[in-house]
Amino acid sequence: MKKIFRILPLVYFMGLAIFWFLENYMATGTINYIALAVLLGLSIELFYNNKIVGLLTGSAMSLFSAYMLLAMLSDVFKGGAFNPNMVPFLVFGTSLFGVGLLMGIILIMYQTKQSVRQNN
Repeated sequence: MKKIFRILPLVYFMGLAIFWFLENYMATGTINYIALAVLLGLSIELFYNNKIVGLLTGSAMSLFSAYMLLAMLSDVFKGGAFNPNMVPFLVFGTSLFGVGLLMGIILIMYQTKQSVRQNN
């Protein structure tokens, strides 16, 4: 069970990176090297499990997810009146970035617990 909590956030972010790469490739036909670099970095972290890189990855993904969640919410409420057509956008964005924020926090918690266990 503990191994699942270590792997699950990385697999989630790897899935998002794969989706990002495929969406960009299917829409424009160009290769997104940034998405490939993110996927490669997450794959290396999955296999080597370095605690400092894990903390940095979890922090970066948490901050990015929180930023995108707030940006999405500001876009929804920027128009003034609430439009019922925004509900699918709001549900999808909140669930995507909310889960991303949760996964980043889980990754940080796992890495800090792992470093505390190694120090004791």
